[in-house]
Amino acid sequence: PVFIEVPGRAEYLGCYEDLVDGKRDLPRFAGVGTLDECADLCRGSRYFGRQSYNECWCGDSYGKFGRTTTCKCDGAADFGAGTNCVYKNHVAAASSVKAPASGVPTSLSGDATKSVGPEMFV
Repeated sequence: PVFIEVPGRAEYLGCYEDLVDGKRDLPRFAGVGTLDECADLCRGSRYFGRQSYNECWCGDSYGKFGRTTTCKCDGAADFGAGTNCVYKNHVAAASSVKAPASGVPTSLSGDATKSVGPEMFV
């Protein structure tokens, strides 16, 4: 799929417990990275969390184990184990965005009401 980026790639939501009885709050491990890299790695997921040493965890819901105050979300090298600094992800799959019903403008300058039809691609 193609992905779009929305300015302000992530919105901090808080610190939440992650691992309880072998179950994770954000279930998909996506790799390690900076805040922006985690947003990219978790694209298509509504939320992502950062924990431990820049680990990125992704999911479409969060908070099932409750809030905590033990995260270190201020950019420390170690964010804390067993907890997530949770963010709302603003990097989304393009399939969630509807395409316009009409054709594509012929140019950025000139008459933007003219469209290129499928016959132009034969």
